[in-house]
Amino acid sequence: MTDPFDLPDLPLPDSVRDSARQRILSGIAQRPRASKAPLLIAASVVVLAASATVVASTLQHADKLSPGAASTTTTSSWARGGAGANSYNAHEGWAAALDSERCGRAATSVHPPRDQWQPIVTSSLDGVTLIAFRGPTGPFFCELTASSVSLSTPVADYPHEGVGQVLFRTANGSLAGVLTPGVRDVSLIREHSGGFSEAVPGLVAASLFLAPNAMSGGDLVLKDTVSGLTQRFREAELPPKAQATVDQPKPPGERTSDSGRRLGSCLDAASLHPPADAGNWQPGALIDTMPGHTIQLGRYGSVLGVCDSHSSPLFYTLDTTERVPVASTVFRGYNLMVDIKPDRDPKLNVSALVGVVNDEAVASITLSQQGQPDRQAVISNRTFAVWGLITAQDARYQVTAKDAAGKVLDQVWAGGR
Repeated sequence: MTDPFDLPDLPLPDSVRDSARQRILSGIAQRPRASKAPLLIAASVVVLAASATVVASTLQHADKLSPGAASTTTTSSWARGGAGANSYNAHEGWAAALDSERCGRAATSVHPPRDQWQPIVTSSLDGVTLIAFRGPTGPFFCELTASSVSLSTPVADYPHEGVGQVLFRTANGSLAGVLTPGVRDVSLIREHSGGFSEAVPGLVAASLFLAPNAMSGGDLVLKDTVSGLTQRFREAELPPKAQATVDQPKPPGERTSDSGRRLGSCLDAASLHPPADAGNWQPGALIDTMPGHTIQLGRYGSVLGVCDSHSSPLFYTLDTTERVPVASTVFRGYNLMVDIKPDRDPKLNVSALVGVVNDEAVASITLSQQGQPDRQAVISNRTFAVWGLITAQDARYQVTAKDAAGKVLDQVWAGGR
């Protein structure tokens, strides 16, 4: 008898595989902490019909909020909001004062006076902040990056049928809109040829949904994940991408060096989920890993970008304001696993340690591991990367930062059980 579970291995399309990998990698770095105790997300293995994969192992915690003038209510956890609440650092009834001011400066005559803006929820992902407001003429949305702001027009009348309506989208892939009363949890789905699709969760608050930096271009399916009801929008039926106003100009990214060109090419290829303000990213450390394989880092504000040359290439982001596996007073690091094979001796699996340097005095970073030679990290533009970390489950390692005179600035242990 034929085994019903003996199914043929079907390769995923490149775009779907890379998108899935990117979502897994960035998503791991965004999960908030459920309690006050640090939560270690163990390094895991993702097999997506590719000969190599990269996984980030991170420590996460809930954001600390500063008071916002728009509201006295702040939350660092989200009791409602569906699956998206765990993805977007959601804060109900609150908007940061500076964010509210920037959104307010983009307002026109169609918007209500600022004192009538009621913040519904603030969400963020990978350097993109998306805020929902409500005024006397209906809900509206504001997207902010480090350099730009986009503001939608309030919408008072919209159809109350199906799952909901998309009212706002941006070049950074943010999507937002209204939901039919009773819809409590939604996902946003983009379908690809060959029957494959990718989905991201929507954050639900007060019958509105938000998905910052979600997906760019193509038809969209809005799905009620409770009832299973779906609603399809052809791209032509979606609102045009909102015009962004550059209100805080940043210097253009360097693209003349080898690292700059590599980073630029990688950013240009990241069409599925374009990084915010791609033209402003600065190149960082570049290292060789496996033969013909490189990792190129980039940095933009608090966001670290990783360009994996093995496939497409793949670009994904890690928020360095979150807690990380290698947390030091002068640097913050992530363990990036490359070419992990489950059936191989764990001691033969190696990875890269990458991160950001937060102290200009750091001149060297050394990776030390028992039975292995010390390895020096490449440091460039306040980022660092080093290849050769043994990733066996019980393997511990030490990372040492020194200044130009050889003085130890900090030394931390990580890894192991």
